[in-house]
Amino acid sequence: MKWFVAFRRKRVELMVRFLAATFVFVAVMRDPATGLPCVDQSRVNGDIQATRERFVQANIKIEWDGSIHPFSLPPNVPTDWHIRYGVGNDLTLTDHAKAILDVANSNRYPFCLVYVPAPLYGATNTYNSGIAGSAVAKYAFTNATDAVYLGNMFISSDDVVSMYVPAHEICHVLGVSNHVSEAWNLMYGLQLPKTKAVTGPKRLTSEQIETIRGSLP
Repeated sequence: MKWFVAFRRKRVELMVRFLAATFVFVAVMRDPATGLPCVDQSRVNGDIQATRERFVQANIKIEWDGSIHPFSLPPNVPTDWHIRYGVGNDLTLTDHAKAILDVANSNRYPFCLVYVPAPLYGATNTYNSGIAGSAVAKYAFTNATDAVYLGNMFISSDDVVSMYVPAHEICHVLGVSNHVSEAWNLMYGLQLPKTKAVTGPKRLTSEQIETIRGSLP
């Protein structure tokens, strides 16, 4: 009897772990030059599918309702806007980035993929040739004024950006701060253009998975 109770408890615990779920909201900026969404439905479908496959290893289900929500670049925001000030893990969002997120994710969904036209620029005080993505993660954006924007992720519309970028950025939002040098890992850290040719399983280590699951709401 004791063995049966212990087995049942373990089975329930495993089910609870597997049933952890994260809902992702998807916003897509219209290209100022054309007025059309900067990425199409098929691009987003592929990215979400790749994200779901990557998070299965962490027993996390990525939920998405299949819709994308177009929005326009806010007035008075230039097309060469930048995401942040600062370097390392001491970052602050620019006013332009905040204005974009206020429109893209006005309902403050905790996990929001915000696709924006390429090139996507990171910090205003360092050289950038364009980046694939950037997450507003709590370990880096510690300024109180940025707190309402945590969980948003900017994704470049560049059509050669890896489909694993959204999954990579979600990991940052869920507390995985460090990039790694192993190309097989989802947190491989090289920027464009070197990531364009990288292929592989894009696995996570047990330590990364533990961090991710520990950061779920």
